[in-house]
Amino acid sequence: MVAAASAFLLGIGRSWPERVRQALWVSAPLLLLLAAYLVGRTLFFGRFPSSPIHDSTSLPRIFLNLGRFAVALILPLDLELLKPLLREKPALVAAGGVCVCAGLVFLPRFSRRNVPLQLCLVWVGLTLAPVIRTYGPQYLYLPGVGVAAGIGILLGRTNHRKLLTAVLTCFCLLGMGSFQSQMRTAATYAGNTIASIRSRLPVGSRALVVGLPSEIKGVPVFGWPGNIRHALTLYGHPVNVQAPGTVRYHDPAILPDVHIDRERCRVDVSLADDRSLFRIYDTGVLSGRVLPESGIPFKEENATVTVTRVTPSGTPTGVSISIPSAVCQTIPIYLATPNGLTPALE
Repeated sequence: MVAAASAFLLGIGRSWPERVRQALWVSAPLLLLLAAYLVGRTLFFGRFPSSPIHDSTSLPRIFLNLGRFAVALILPLDLELLKPLLREKPALVAAGGVCVCAGLVFLPRFSRRNVPLQLCLVWVGLTLAPVIRTYGPQYLYLPGVGVAAGIGILLGRTNHRKLLTAVLTCFCLLGMGSFQSQMRTAATYAGNTIASIRSRLPVGSRALVVGLPSEIKGVPVFGWPGNIRHALTLYGHPVNVQAPGTVRYHDPAILPDVHIDRERCRVDVSLADDRSLFRIYDTGVLSGRVLPESGIPFKEENATVTVTRVTPSGTPTGVSISIPSAVCQTIPIYLATPNGLTPALE
């Protein structure tokens, strides 16, 4: 689609039928290759997997995601600085998404004589369209190419392009340095956790780990709870690690408070830092249809996670984990820390 749109836009000066033929001629090999891939994958692997997160959404959620994508793609800032504001005022972000839509309506008229800028707009629109129903930093790379090219084109038309380019470059370098530091922190945390499990738990054993980081300051660490078991299998040390109630840490040095009640088969975990939050892996929560309100139970990792505390902005900072009674008295319980696992105090 990007190739077809680009060929159509570059055919300015020709008649509409000629531009359409040119677009079809340029994109035909790519379309045939895509069709062959889809047919081959269907024949060998069956139907494509689908995610309920992508299948279930709403118009307000799309506007909210548009605002989040716009902030992440345009502002050369660390999103961790903006997340508290975005969480407390989602209506403001959604209003920003509406403004983005309005801008997209008028921007083509502004750029109708600037074909390269139009190509950038087409690129951003076509790469965002398949993922607009959910937001994730992994979706920023492809549209980011179009945004970067568009900013370069606009800077080239200003009288202060050298100064603006220098300022923008400084912002980008600062952002890259901060991101690399966060990547090192996440990698060290993950490495220490894996090494600790391999040294503490024998192959084939079972354990419950609380406070496992799904991400640290926006950088993924373990993500989904099942990823830690997959990582241990890749290391040749399979252990049945259950990790309900993973945490998005803002500062991993601030450890959560843990209280274990074996008689009631329950583990209460609360975050001392309200800038961190528990990641509830429920389809309704992830798609935005259900808010993780206090008292609502969610099934996760063969356990039941009940939200016990939320911040004024609606983020969960306290959970109660109900352990299956069959393993309640015997399963070891550990707290994940930056230096590895430590036995949770009972």
